[in-house]
Amino acid sequence: MNTDVKLGDVMTTKPLIIESNASVREAAKKMQENHKGSILIKEKGNLKGIFTERDLITLVSKSVDLDKTKVVDAMNEKLYTLSPDDDLMTALEIMKKKDIRRIPIVDEDSTLLGIVTIKDIIKIAPDLLNIYLDKIRIEEYESKLKRIKEHEEY
Repeated sequence: MNTDVKLGDVMTTKPLIIESNASVREAAKKMQENHKGSILIKEKGNLKGIFTERDLITLVSKSVDLDKTKVVDAMNEKLYTLSPDDDLMTALEIMKKKDIRRIPIVDEDSTLLGIVTIKDIIKIAPDLLNIYLDKIRIEEYESKLKRIKEHEEY
């Protein structure tokens, strides 16, 4: 299912960025000042990872020294990126499958162009979330019916 809405049309074009050698406290302060739930990490001009509020909560719960810990040591290196030409539904499906709320948008040379968040999707297409949830329910129902039919055949 496509929405005909391209990620390039809904992405935030100026995502929050910090260098990898910055402290976690610096990253958290920048996130707070800009009212953002994440910050992208760059190293030598290349996108290296993402640091989110979830990562910060984990560190605080472990009583980690936020001034001494570098954001590069606390970030999530596993990034899922998409192209500005990808459909909005593609982003939503990856977010659900990977349990993430943000996807950096890059060009064919892996140059960072922006970021799409679950908030961006809800702002642009609030009904899309309900449609997608209905799609998931239908798929689950069909799967359940298939298992019941397979069980009846035995």
